[in-house]
Amino acid sequence: MLRPAPDRSGGQLLMRLTGATVTPTSALAPIVGSKPLTLDLALRLTKPETFEGAAWASAVQAWSKAGGEAQIVRLQADAGAAHLSVAGGALHVGEDGRLAGVAPVHLALPSGLAMLPMIFGGHVSLPVRIVAFAAALVRGAGGALNAPLKFQNGRAELEGLPIGPSPRVYRPAAAAN
Repeated sequence: MLRPAPDRSGGQLLMRLTGATVTPTSALAPIVGSKPLTLDLALRLTKPETFEGAAWASAVQAWSKAGGEAQIVRLQADAGAAHLSVAGGALHVGEDGRLAGVAPVHLALPSGLAMLPMIFGGHVSLPVRIVAFAAALVRGAGGALNAPLKFQNGRAELEGLPIGPSPRVYRPAAAAN
């Protein structure tokens, strides 16, 4: 749901999922399995009046060029023993259509997930490697990790280490990847 912010200086995006199931082929499947997923998200959007255009990409581009940001008020996801939360941080969309910015992440994962590449053996997909990497960091941090999640130059980094491409919000007409 998108609604005006309490002080009318921006917009709020609120989303809540409860009892959701994860697609077996998704990056979350090794973490969640068949456990229900609960997600609670609250974003404050600055300059929502600049979000105009004939299509999604042109509206996001106009908003981003005007300095629009998505400020994270709250993000919390829970499934079984896995927990992710973010409170604070600001994200914007770069000219490449990908997220940019920094968000402070608190992550708690079952320690056994660090063994995923050995369990799967052979070629292991990038999502499985990312999950295993995050679980290893969490295990090394004593069961919970507080780290910056950075999106910059089209890449995502956790605790300063690259974990993959930054999420794409739209695909620019000239983008090939």
